[in-house]
Amino acid sequence: MSLIVDGVKSPKKGDKKVIDLKASILDRGSRKHWYIRYQLFFEDGSVETKEESTKVLKTEKPLKYMQTKYLPAWISKKQNELSLQKFESKKFSCFFQKYLTEHDADKGFLNRLPIYRKVVQYFGDFEVSKINR
Repeated sequence: MSLIVDGVKSPKKGDKKVIDLKASILDRGSRKHWYIRYQLFFEDGSVETKEESTKVLKTEKPLKYMQTKYLPAWISKKQNELSLQKFESKKFSCFFQKYLTEHDADKGFLNRLPIYRKVVQYFGDFEVSKINR
């Protein structure tokens, strides 16, 4: 017996755009844990089906609990994982902002800040992978 949960929209996974996620709880007869089978539907029409163990013993939690409590929480967690991959900008200015937040407590940082700003003015909108000698 399984429950299909429809309509969970999530952003990107890798280069393909995920438009839907469907998941269900599976009872594998000879195994001791509950399993989740989920499908990722991509914008280009392709579908990826995956299955993973919940690591929850069948003797500990009944199917009703897994369908009503565990599965919705798992779906939101999976949706967060997919959305974290969405807005990873590859522009130089994005990496510069991360560098600023990590090194603003550095004593010599303020001395080098004008040089860093000039570099960002030039390379700001460039993709990092496109910068070479």
